[in-house]
Amino acid sequence: MTNFDNIISVSNLTKQYEINAKPISKLLKALFRFKITNINRCNQELLALNKVSFELRRGESLGILGLNGSGKSTLLQIITKTLQQTSGEIKVKGKVAALLELGSGFNPDFTGRENAILSGTLLGNSRKEITRKIPDIQEFAEIGEFFDMPIRTYSSGMQMRLAFSVATSIQPDILIVDEALSVGDAFFQAKCFERISKFKKNGMSLILVTHDINEIPKHCDLALLLVKGKVYAIGEPKRITNIYLDSLHSNNKKKLASSPTDQSKLSINPLMERFHERPFYRKEEYRWGNKKAKILDYEIKNEKEVLFPKEIVSDDKITITFSVFFHYELTDVIPGILIKSIEGDFLYGTNSNQIAGRNEFIKVKKNEVWKFSFTFKPYLNSGNFLISVGISEKLSSELEPLDRRYDSILLKIRCSNELWGIVDLRARFHQKIVN
Repeated sequence: MTNFDNIISVSNLTKQYEINAKPISKLLKALFRFKITNINRCNQELLALNKVSFELRRGESLGILGLNGSGKSTLLQIITKTLQQTSGEIKVKGKVAALLELGSGFNPDFTGRENAILSGTLLGNSRKEITRKIPDIQEFAEIGEFFDMPIRTYSSGMQMRLAFSVATSIQPDILIVDEALSVGDAFFQAKCFERISKFKKNGMSLILVTHDINEIPKHCDLALLLVKGKVYAIGEPKRITNIYLDSLHSNNKKKLASSPTDQSKLSINPLMERFHERPFYRKEEYRWGNKKAKILDYEIKNEKEVLFPKEIVSDDKITITFSVFFHYELTDVIPGILIKSIEGDFLYGTNSNQIAGRNEFIKVKKNEVWKFSFTFKPYLNSGNFLISVGISEKLSSELEPLDRRYDSILLKIRCSNELWGIVDLRARFHQKIVN
């Protein structure tokens, strides 16, 4: 039963394409509406979407992740009604504004002003309404004299500025953004997300498709991961982005099947695993790998050698050490560490190969246990931060995850300086009289 508060309801949405279908086959199907065996024998069918279902409530924001070819763009085209589904049902309430392919809907020979009026009316606004908004569109886009020049003279960033300005000149009920903001500079991106945040408070729903996983936890209430046209996972953004990282960093992407990996089935090692018993451990961690190695334990010490100190100060030198059991002999293993904000923003990450001056390989033998340590000063503002540790194997240019424990440690840090923001850049102030 559909919730009346749902602004988008998608049920068993399927989109099927025929590859190498001959025109005569398509014609006969359209005329007779049944399959002709001899004609279809050479045709191949591709499922771009396979029984996709989800619901989005009014004022909620959804982030969609997936590797190239996972079905993201197809899904958005169906939501915006520029593409017809093969089967399934979709219900969309309210006015939709979409930023899909950059420059789509723009006539290259029309000026920015003319395209703004044309695109605005195509979005469902009256000509009078969009004409009244032209000064606001021009001001927000910040493209100066180019506003009255042909679109073909625009850079990709300028096209994005105009497209976003037009799409959001009158608040839509649903805003869909497909990677368009990635071509803009950081200042304009911040300006766009400020407008999006304001509209969300007024009840607008957002669908954001991006390969930048930092944006999903920051701007979305819900995240969805598509794999080969199917909904692989849906839920809390930080959890879904971690699953997406699994697919990104895994050398063998075929391991990502139609259902999530059951991490409770990790092989049992005769050496005791103590990681989950340590202070600061987060049971909400996300763990994955090919099981050729197993992270057993970790410890945190400050420069006074205090184990698991009750307080970590930002200018204290701390050492994070984790032990790893290896099930196989491996020729090039790489331990790494990652720090994120509690909201999921990536703040710092490194591994043994990236640290300056380190070029040698780490070779391990079967059944060996190694300890790896990273020492640093956490120059961060006061707050809680997520630590991830992992061990990988280098295979040519790819990293194959052996065991990764994401967001597994929660550190509370007290900053010794008063500052704004997240990172303490240790600025120094000087003054002198020059006259």
